[in-house]
Amino acid sequence: MVTIFGVAEGDPESAGYGELPSSTSPTTDPVEDLETLKILNICVVTLSALGLVSTFFLFYGLAKNRSPFLLPWVVIVSCTTAVDLIYAIYLLIHMESLNPISAMIFTSDFVLVIVNVYCILCVVSQFQELNRNLSLEGVGCHI
Repeated sequence: MVTIFGVAEGDPESAGYGELPSSTSPTTDPVEDLETLKILNICVVTLSALGLVSTFFLFYGLAKNRSPFLLPWVVIVSCTTAVDLIYAIYLLIHMESLNPISAMIFTSDFVLVIVNVYCILCVVSQFQELNRNLSLEGVGCHI
């Protein structure tokens, strides 16, 4: 993720991206930028912790064929992916220059977002399959 490279601490030179705009621009305030980064970092950390907990629910739901236990993971990972995209776009807009390292980080972040979307689709598909099997078992008992 984008946050693991030190931007969370407000270090504008870590990894060469996320640099705060120069003070010559009258429309941006570095203090507001740091506050925005702090809020985004809190969201990322909170969603990551919730994602860890929801993964245990996901494994339990898969092991016991209980579809409702898959939903928390879908919701949390969807929110995490959305916040990650917002974070990356925010940093992309507010950085001064794009160097090869930051381009590589943004590319890897984009690939991880695509993988997250694929995983979400797989879990939603499994959720639908479990619900379909439960409805067929209910119909099959009455025949």
